[in-house]
Order: sequence, then structure tokens, then C-alpha cells
Amino acid sequence: MSKKNKDIEVTVTDAKVKYQGQVKDGLSIKIGKREIAEVIAVDDKFAVINNGKLENLLKTEAEAINQAILNYNLG
Repeated sequence: MSKKNKDIEVTVTDAKVKYQGQVKDGLSIKIGKREIAEVIAVDDKFAVINNGKLENLLKTEAEAINQAILNYNLG
């Protein structure tokens, strides 16, 4: 038997993100009730932050959100 596909709720909201002792405006990415990552603007790029650590640095905000979800799914 094949499994049914489950609908998964991904929420992206504005948030204050603490990184390297500074608080910056950014995005919080949640799957269900669990926060999986945060995204902030750093110079001309977007950083994916997970557990206070920089995971990726990407060119666009959309790429950063997609990478955060990909990291969660692969991790």
C-alpha cells in the first residue's frame, strides 16, 4: 500500500533574531509548532541561522527560506 501525502504547515513570520550578541529584524520559519530556523539579512546576503549558528549564506531571501526547509528535511 502506498502512504498518503500529509499536508505540512510551514509558517514564516517576522521576528527579532539574536545573532552574535546583536538583535536584528529577520524571519522565523516554523513547521507546525517547531521553529526550524531563522533568516536575517547580512550585508547583501541572507543568512540561515539554526540554534544560534550560521548554516548558510545565500543571495536571496527565498533561497534562504528554501535552504532552511531543506536543511530541516535532510537533518
